[in-house]
Amino acid sequence: MASASQGPVQALAKLSKVALRISARNRVAVACLSAWSSITLLLLAGAPRKHRWSLLSLFYRSLWMALRSSHLRNMVFSAAVVSYIAGKRVKSKLAMPLSLGTLYLLYYHFSVKENACIRCQASYWNTMIVEKARLAQQPFCPTIWAINRHAQTITCLVLSMVEWLWSKPVTYVRQCIVGWDGNEQHLDWVDEVLQPQAEETRRSGQEVPSSAESRPICLLIHGLGDDRFHPALLRMARLCRNRGWRVVAWSYWRLDFSETRDLTVVVDHISQLAPQAPLMAIGWSAGGHILLNYLGTVGKSTQLVCAVALSPAFDLFTHSKLIAEEENAFYYRFLGMQAFKCMRRHVKNDRRISDPGRFMEDFRLTRVGLEPARIYDNFLAACPSDPHLSSFESVASPRSFSERRAKAAAKSREEELAYKVFEHYPAACHNLGGIGIPTLLVYSQDDPVANLDPSSVAELERNRNIIAASTVRGGHVGFYDTFFPAGSTWDARMAAAYLGAVLEALSQTHYMLSILKEATEQGLFAGPGQNATSADAKAKAAGQAPGVVSAASRPAPAASTLRPSVMRRICSQSDVRPGAV
Repeated sequence: MASASQGPVQALAKLSKVALRISARNRVAVACLSAWSSITLLLLAGAPRKHRWSLLSLFYRSLWMALRSSHLRNMVFSAAVVSYIAGKRVKSKLAMPLSLGTLYLLYYHFSVKENACIRCQASYWNTMIVEKARLAQQPFCPTIWAINRHAQTITCLVLSMVEWLWSKPVTYVRQCIVGWDGNEQHLDWVDEVLQPQAEETRRSGQEVPSSAESRPICLLIHGLGDDRFHPALLRMARLCRNRGWRVVAWSYWRLDFSETRDLTVVVDHISQLAPQAPLMAIGWSAGGHILLNYLGTVGKSTQLVCAVALSPAFDLFTHSKLIAEEENAFYYRFLGMQAFKCMRRHVKNDRRISDPGRFMEDFRLTRVGLEPARIYDNFLAACPSDPHLSSFESVASPRSFSERRAKAAAKSREEELAYKVFEHYPAACHNLGGIGIPTLLVYSQDDPVANLDPSSVAELERNRNIIAASTVRGGHVGFYDTFFPAGSTWDARMAAAYLGAVLEALSQTHYMLSILKEATEQGLFAGPGQNATSADAKAKAAGQAPGVVSAASRPAPAASTLRPSVMRRICSQSDVRPGAV
């Protein structure tokens, strides 16, 4: 009654003093209860009178439910033991910090640290790749002070930029190739041994990487509005370079995420430069959307041997709508800023737009605000579809628009249909069933930008070529797991391990096939009677009589089989030739 008469503030002060006195003498459990009561009373002091009883009931009910958890009780008991030992061995002032620190470390170890949840069909290939890459055995330990999704997405990203102030920079050599519409596509090759003058932009045919190399090539695709200097690309380029792979970043500029012909031109060009090199691709966020959309469109008709999508955007329309309705307004404005940056980059690089400044001013693209949906709609409606017409002639002739751009134009004229006409919005989740090469997806369930809906998860599990690795925490393009966000991240190491496992499996398969092919051509797997039959068939194909075959053209009797001692030392195709065995 005395506390009630003195008011909530005086009662809160008195209760805080009691909590401090108790925490200095006793264990952490009583101190935690006192602190919980203080916080409850503080909230009650600012709440309306009619809501105080319900708020008090809610708080103590949640406290009772928390104490009923055996997991929490065990952690509190362990922290109390540490507090008691600290009170006996060290100064009593350190007992409370040590107990609370121990409680947080126990919570971090048992509740925050996790292994990825792997979803895929239980085929022999998927099982082999998951075990080789240890995808289910690499624990994700988020940065101990940044386990929140916003801290992983924003805070760690900003701090990770500090690393490159003293780290060895990644040097790029730009190569420009002609795209399907006559515009240039930019490929930035990573080479750490170039001279300083090699950092300048170079045209096609000038000091491009040698096509005779057969080292694996990794193609990197950045996110919306980003570039080759994004920390995620720089970390991945360094990681792949340290593995001995060649790295190239595709700096795309087109603000049209349904267009897959640009990536087709890029992949075919790199494959022609190095026909013997296995080609892989990694995409982040919107770059992952472009990559998945491309893979779902072409199926197996691609030069890529495998692909990885990190925090990919599965449905731009759904993501934009959810961010606007449920997430922090910062993400929606930042997404609009990135879309606006990508739109300006498109206007700068698209030769179909004769006057970029007049284009921006005439169609009022600079005054649509920072709403990504409106920027995308207005730009698709204004962008010319005929490379031989200027932007204004194209707008004057509606027939020159594609069907998708016509829908965008209709939507921009009717703002009330803002989220009803969305056929021109691409959705990579609709093309997941068409992916025909080994693909890894890494995403977090708390992604504030590109969260995966349950229907897309079911679509992933139906495709035997897809392996999905998800975590509870991680944010969007985050997955930082060091005390200071520097060095490679957890998702980058997962991607590198997956690519290495696929390359190892494919190398073993190609090696065994080459050995079998060479042994078959030498007749080493045939018996004595079958050797003669194969020799007669070769003679008939050469235009000779079946029975008239020289002794030199017949397989040697001693080499009719591969002895175990010979099998143990086969390291190349030449080891199974007659002269070698």
